[in-house]
Amino acid sequence: MKIILIALALFSFSAVAQITPDKLAGEWATNCIKSQMLETQGYVIELYTFQKPNEFQFRQTWYKDANCKKNVFKNIVQKGTFTLGKENTNNGFNPAGTLEVEFVNKDVTDKGLVWMDKENNQLRISRGMG
Repeated sequence: MKIILIALALFSFSAVAQITPDKLAGEWATNCIKSQMLETQGYVIELYTFQKPNEFQFRQTWYKDANCKKNVFKNIVQKGTFTLGKENTNNGFNPAGTLEVEFVNKDVTDKGLVWMDKENNQLRISRGMG
């Protein structure tokens, strides 16, 4: 039984991408998302651009159009630095390989989590955690 558990643990660890600033480098965009944030409601595309060494830009483009093609009514841009932290899978919800991340810009320091699939083509980011 212990051998099977160890083998499963090794398999699941090997299926996780090790996130590094080099692997994050580039642009990562969402699809058109309907959002009902407290201050802004509509459809939004979010774009993260990560550059070396540990610089980021975050852009939200808000649309009245459900296809996010026309009627832009708001743009939000943040620029700053990011720092990858330790692995955070302690709540049973985050997949293996999820890292803590800290985003710092002129207005605020924002803590969150980041996860990347093993093919390095999908990125999940959560922010606003403290």
